[in-house]
Amino acid sequence: MDTSKAKKVNSTHAIYDKNQPKRDLFRAVIGGTDTVREGTTKYLPKYPDELDAEYKARLIASTIDGVVADGHQGLVGKVFHEDPDTSKVKIDDAILQNIDNEGNKFAVFAKRAFADAFDGHSVIVVDAPNSDVPVRSLEDERTMGIRPYWRIYQAKDVINWRWDVDETKQTRLALLVLKECPEVPDGEFGTKTVERYRVYRNTGTVTQELWEKVEGTVSTVGTEYVQVMPPMAMPKLLAIPAAIIGKLEAEPWLLNESRLEIKAYQKESSFDIIEYLSIPVFYTVGYSGEEPISLGAHTHVRLEGEKAQIGFASIDAAGHTSLKATIDGIKQEIAGKLDALSTETMPTNQEQTATEVVSDDSKSQARLIVWARQLEDALNRALQFTGQFMGMGEDAAGVIELRPAWKVAQENAMEQRDFDRTIVTEELKAKGGSLSE
Repeated sequence: MDTSKAKKVNSTHAIYDKNQPKRDLFRAVIGGTDTVREGTTKYLPKYPDELDAEYKARLIASTIDGVVADGHQGLVGKVFHEDPDTSKVKIDDAILQNIDNEGNKFAVFAKRAFADAFDGHSVIVVDAPNSDVPVRSLEDERTMGIRPYWRIYQAKDVINWRWDVDETKQTRLALLVLKECPEVPDGEFGTKTVERYRVYRNTGTVTQELWEKVEGTVSTVGTEYVQVMPPMAMPKLLAIPAAIIGKLEAEPWLLNESRLEIKAYQKESSFDIIEYLSIPVFYTVGYSGEEPISLGAHTHVRLEGEKAQIGFASIDAAGHTSLKATIDGIKQEIAGKLDALSTETMPTNQEQTATEVVSDDSKSQARLIVWARQLEDALNRALQFTGQFMGMGEDAAGVIELRPAWKVAQENAMEQRDFDRTIVTEELKAKGGSLSE
């Protein structure tokens, strides 16, 4: 075994290392209060000289509103306003009804893949079980249960990649390393998690190999990565069977909004401290007793001296209202940014000139539309890989079309316009006129 090569299989791409902390932040925000609290000082810094007990109490009291999490779900819902149209898909419907070999229908799988892509990207990998028995026809594949299936890899598990240029001057994915942590049987009743790395290469021939992490034993020191499946050629494929939603190099799509919500989370913690410190505290000047005073209806305090005083003191909370307004303003800014992602994609019902159509086409590059197009492209690429596994010709597997809210609204608007024109035309004909007049 080439030990030096084995130790490099878990190497991460430089861009992966740069973006992973940003993905951690985004995932913490959409994970809610408990997930953000797990980040402790990473998301809620300690004050100078703040005692550990005081910080712990402040951390436990701090909450996050979930503005980004709600927006994330809403945006996914906009793209999946209706289930994708699979009427033009040419592969067996049985595959679409169980696209991942785990019982998930295509629409459910696609929605999850898109939700995961908000990390900056997610990857759909198409694979098929191996068999030592020759497969001579599509019917053989069906009978033997050897059929393609799709798997989703989140950005955190796509640890390394490499692009190159092929002989036709086209950029292609030459290397893809995917981290997997499946649960496997351990003893008679238990299970354990193992760390594996699935490696795809394209050097003109597409190959797949599998490595597994093995902890050091008495005879070995440290950790090794052992190749448990040697490179296996995938002759049916023209490229690494990975359909990327987004870009491998991209930051989380809602990173700015997530940073704003962390900012609001931190300021709200400060607001709680000010609110707590603003509670009036009973004080005395000139009281000579040593015992603390318990206030009540029959309390009597004996004060001595002309400057003796009694009363309640509190820290000046003049900034209290302005800080609360700042926090509310941040939350409104986040909500506005998320809302804009949806509203910019919705069409108007008014007639447009050619110039206005061109202008609106540039606006159609709103982020949500771009992301939806990336999803649709990836789904169709995965469909092509499925067709290749099944021995179908290029592009013979058909086409998938999304049904996002703006597309449905546009179709409804056009149908309404055509209906209105039909009514007007019929009324004009009844009066002996025409629509052109």
